[in-house]
Amino acid sequence: MTTKYESMTPEEFSIFLKNFFGFKTWVKESNIEIEILARTYIEDADGELTETEGKKRKFLIDISYLQDLFTELSKIDKIGETAIRSGNNYEFLVKVASSRPFLSPSIPKNFSKEDLANHITYSLNLPSDLFLIYILHEIKKADPKLLRMSYMEHVLHRLASDESETDFLKILKMILPRFLTAKISSTKKRLNSDYEDLGNAFLFQLSYNLTISIIHVRYLEEFIKSGRITKLNRAKKADEIEPPKRKYLPDLVLHYQMALSTDSPTLKYLAFYHIMEHFFEEVYNKEIIHSIRDELTKPAFSYNREKDVNKLVTFIKRKLKERTDQYDFNEKEALKLTLKKYVISFDNIRDELNRYDKNLVNYYKKTQVSFSEGDTVDLNSADLADIQIKLASRIYKTRNSIVHSKKSDKLKYIPFNHDKDLLTEIPLLQFLSEEIIISSSSLIEE
Repeated sequence: MTTKYESMTPEEFSIFLKNFFGFKTWVKESNIEIEILARTYIEDADGELTETEGKKRKFLIDISYLQDLFTELSKIDKIGETAIRSGNNYEFLVKVASSRPFLSPSIPKNFSKEDLANHITYSLNLPSDLFLIYILHEIKKADPKLLRMSYMEHVLHRLASDESETDFLKILKMILPRFLTAKISSTKKRLNSDYEDLGNAFLFQLSYNLTISIIHVRYLEEFIKSGRITKLNRAKKADEIEPPKRKYLPDLVLHYQMALSTDSPTLKYLAFYHIMEHFFEEVYNKEIIHSIRDELTKPAFSYNREKDVNKLVTFIKRKLKERTDQYDFNEKEALKLTLKKYVISFDNIRDELNRYDKNLVNYYKKTQVSFSEGDTVDLNSADLADIQIKLASRIYKTRNSIVHSKKSDKLKYIPFNHDKDLLTEIPLLQFLSEEIIISSSSLIEE
């Protein structure tokens, strides 16, 4: 779907820089003036860094050039949330599987290749000025507070201290983490869908030959909130952390560390799911034993009556699915039983979710998981059993959509296309997993 860009004035852009980056700005007759306090750091013999007092540095943005960008932006096509097309030029946001992609010798700066036969130019580099203004405007509309939280201040100080660096728009591009775009230019007029196909082919060509994951970041939220869940610090500094008082199951800790270490939404989701899965067989078998014991000890049961024994056998068969030489259990039921055993109350889960994002509890109540039709769940419900059933169904359906990807499957996860919705499920999985790790732990004793 394509839409048109809503332009800003130079005055609005100046206010934006002031409000959301904290810069001092002034609109002059022909320039926007930006003042930055540039700091440097001195390293002593022990490797300790001392911050200098810093000095004020002023940069200028030519207003006529900025207005030309705004005029051009009023004519672009927005393709989705993170791609734009201006004439025969297509540009979209990408992510490399490295926090500092240009340090890799495989990807040089200003990477560009020309297809002479088809008159197409492909490049991978910092965004164009046009894309920069576009994406800043989109972030301003979506969640501007995150700019203050996420831009790399140490990079800003370093660049501002370099007297040879005068291009302020370039500085803006370099202080936003993971800010990289792919660009495709064609001498021939093409459809938006053609550019999307060419973009996909370009990324595959790079990934195939360099063995590096380079993907199209399709959702603005994925760009501005990437990795945010791991930064929900419960202590402001390391000195506040107490020594451990409990022992945790090693396998669960390893899965937890795996989940926190990856940027892949699917790996993160499955790693948290494995924490729950650890207990499936144990809790399910105990439940069967408990149920069989109940049947055997009922006053109406007699092992001398064939119909009573047959009824018990039918019950056991229903609980267990035979697979060649072994029996398998009902995984969704096991997930529900795991939640029942290790998540005694959902009060803490709700508190953590609200602390992370106050809209999530209501989102889970009203919204199915789009690609899996995972059930809605009211975490505020007084019916604990209903929460456990609905939650197990939501999680299990989503897990199946990720793991199973047959062509005939209607409910399946498509990498990157469904990342935005999957990212919304991850906080729920993380906080549930943490509760299970803690609930299954034991005290450290002498």
